[in-house]
Amino acid sequence: MVMPIVKRAALTLFVLPLLASTARAGSYHVYSCRTPGGESAPADGWSGSVGAGGASDVYTRNTCPEHGALVAALGDQTGHLVNTDRATWAFETPASDRLVGATLWRAGDTAGGYTANATYQFWISAPSKTSIIDECIAALKCSGEGDTQAPQSVLNRVILSSAHLGPHVYLNVSCGGATEPEPYECRGGFGDPNGYAAVVYLYAADLTLEQAAGPSAGGVGG
Repeated sequence: MVMPIVKRAALTLFVLPLLASTARAGSYHVYSCRTPGGESAPADGWSGSVGAGGASDVYTRNTCPEHGALVAALGDQTGHLVNTDRATWAFETPASDRLVGATLWRAGDTAGGYTANATYQFWISAPSKTSIIDECIAALKCSGEGDTQAPQSVLNRVILSSAHLGPHVYLNVSCGGATEPEPYECRGGFGDPNGYAAVVYLYAADLTLEQAAGPSAGGVGG
């Protein structure tokens, strides 16, 4: 099945009559949320999920059609339980392909700060949720990353190395920290202008996929 995604073909097939040869797989680009030219693009292949221990303000939002971003956030209206409240966007590589290159443009903040036992944080990981590529943790004095006023700024660019290329890419926001001797929580109710205690925006992604198998032909007659 071919996903309805924005892509740029990079596959050249040479047909050599009467000569047997091995066909190579081809590669193509998938543009998520924004194209290199800045136009809006779909977010095919991405899915959002949340986990909340009773909090009502845990969000995954797709504002790409409005020229926005994929948004993962914890709101500032309530407190958020440590290692429970989280929001994630995940890209899943099609089963017939493999991810051979990825560049993301992201920005975010941890405006909710931290306490002695709990901290707001966001991070990018791949190919597993714990394989961290880029992170911002309030308790480590990171209040934000990137430029929210210039979505495709070089300050927002994160390039995945070959070690992080695989079936999944994740954008995560959570409250992290200690769970003993009692469940701690990140604070809420401090009046952030955007309504978020912690948020990460994915403005654009350029994902290079390679077909796992080369083209084939059947029922050929002359």
